[in-house]
Amino acid sequence: MATLGSLMSTTEMTVWDAFLTTTADQTASNAQNVDSTQLQFPVAAGETWEFKFVGELSGNHATGDVAVNIVTTGTWVAGASWSRGVHYSNAAALTTRAATAFASTTNQTANPGLTCNNGDGVRRATHLEGVFQANASGTVKIQFSVVALSAGRTATLHKGAELVARKIRVA
Repeated sequence: MATLGSLMSTTEMTVWDAFLTTTADQTASNAQNVDSTQLQFPVAAGETWEFKFVGELSGNHATGDVAVNIVTTGTWVAGASWSRGVHYSNAAALTTRAATAFASTTNQTANPGLTCNNGDGVRRATHLEGVFQANASGTVKIQFSVVALSAGRTATLHKGAELVARKIRVA
């Protein structure tokens, strides 16, 4: 698990039940659906959570787009979980993602996730937020991916990425 972040005041941090920050870059080499080793937290069945992810991602190949996803090892209640955000598309154009229902009971969008960088080596910020209801206990985590797999392609989740979450309803 990650350490407490340094960008929020103590008062702001007490609003969140989980406040996680990456302390180092993490790179996926020609891989999809790689768990962030630091951006994950446990939830219990019956809980409802609000979450927010903000972080920079980059890729090393012009056609090797980078994607981000929020997933669970448990399950979410179908039709009761959603996300929205601002990210860069695979054409390096700023995109606003309207509130969208989660694609399944285990991830917010179809694998390998929401394309958020066109893989040109530029670090681009992604903002993703939403609400989910846990149907079964599990670990909620951020995943990132190389979208178009090919030898030598990498995706990097950079140091300083944050995942914050708070319980709206306790089981």
